[in-house]
Amino acid sequence: MSKITKRLKEEYIGLCGNRANLLGTVLILGGIGFYFSWGKDKLFEDYTNVVSGAICQGVGLIQQLCTDFGAETKEQYNRAKDNIESYGKLDEAYFRKVLSHEYYCGRQGLYLATKEKGYTKEFRKAKKKYVTSKFSIPNF
Repeated sequence: MSKITKRLKEEYIGLCGNRANLLGTVLILGGIGFYFSWGKDKLFEDYTNVVSGAICQGVGLIQQLCTDFGAETKEQYNRAKDNIESYGKLDEAYFRKVLSHEYYCGRQGLYLATKEKGYTKEFRKAKKKYVTSKFSIPNF
């Protein structure tokens, strides 16, 4: 795989693999859509579009900042993939560490790596075993 392809895949993992980050991106792009919903000639005649666009973009930016722009997802994805490739299987200690200490972004990176390598069932079992929180965002 070329360096460019690998880099694009990593960015895709951070942007679309992390659904919380994807929400921020959609809100930012949706905010831009509000600005142009009435055409250039009527942009500032109706200030509700400008205000709505600014609110959407502000909330989207906050969402992006909260998810660190998908950096934790990309980091855990790369670590988990390397771990699977090194051991030829999933390391139970690594599962325990990530699933018991990481939040959604890190868990999502682990899930995406296990999904790519064909270990989805093992991920689900380990998640039930190590995630003690009653509230957990589903990984998909």
